[in-house]
Amino acid sequence: MGSLPMSPVDERGQIRSYLLGGLDEAGQEQVEMRLLFDAGYGERVSAAQNELVDEYVFGTLSAAEREQFEQNFLSTPERLRQLRIARALETYADRN
Repeated sequence: MGSLPMSPVDERGQIRSYLLGGLDEAGQEQVEMRLLFDAGYGERVSAAQNELVDEYVFGTLSAAEREQFEQNFLSTPERLRQLRIARALETYADRN
């Protein structure tokens, strides 16, 4: 028997937890398998990454999420680059 499809809200929460390092091993595996085979899911994960970066830059993450973001999300050079770009864009927008 297969599992029921997730609601968009549940899926968003799972993606967010994955990106912040809050899923157990089985949950991580589930997300990673979907990333391999579902391009639309990959796009939603990418959008969630951008959203998290924006929330971090604008200071709207909770204290716990901010800590998870710093410890888990910023673990790759690509994500650090994404953060630098977002900060530069915020600075530019503030000046103009």
